[in-house]
Amino acid sequence: MESLAVHFNGPLTFATGPRSLFTSEFARAACIYLWTIQSEIDDKYWIHYVGETGDLRMRQKEHLIHMLGLNYGIFDVVEARRGVARLVWRGVWREGLPNGPSHSLDEYRTLAPAVRDYVDALAVFVAPLNVGRPQREHIEGSIANSLRTKHPECSTLYPRDCRTGCGAEAGVRLEITSDEPIAGLDSPLDI
Repeated sequence: MESLAVHFNGPLTFATGPRSLFTSEFARAACIYLWTIQSEIDDKYWIHYVGETGDLRMRQKEHLIHMLGLNYGIFDVVEARRGVARLVWRGVWREGLPNGPSHSLDEYRTLAPAVRDYVDALAVFVAPLNVGRPQREHIEGSIANSLRTKHPECSTLYPRDCRTGCGAEAGVRLEITSDEPIAGLDSPLDI
């Protein structure tokens, strides 16, 4: 079985400063990334989202636009740090209602502080990978699937409606490491 080292660097942030993902050495990297929120229960980083991209900075810019535009769901940060996934805003894409954008506008002033708190709470880990998109997608899906099936107690912040998929078994063993402890992240992980 082939072995592939996958190291998650971080945490990085969306904010400006020395840990900004937009100016980090990984900004243009093809990678797997994890959005996490640090738990006040065990100090570990709990996975909130698993993604892949060919350009970290561009993909995170898209995500930030969706968060600030209230398209994405916004989680209560105080509850998330306790392992509880409580939405303060479901997100326009979840609503699927024709008046969703108008509803967003009506709620924007009230929600703006919660959105900023949420964005500030996200700790992003990045694993640069020199593989093609299909393999990145397979690795992304395998990590998400492992989290949900093997560690349901650690997947409470990972929304059930986040879609990832695994391709056919690749015959690869992921040797996963990280700069900080990330709850529910298996190593080795055979995909």
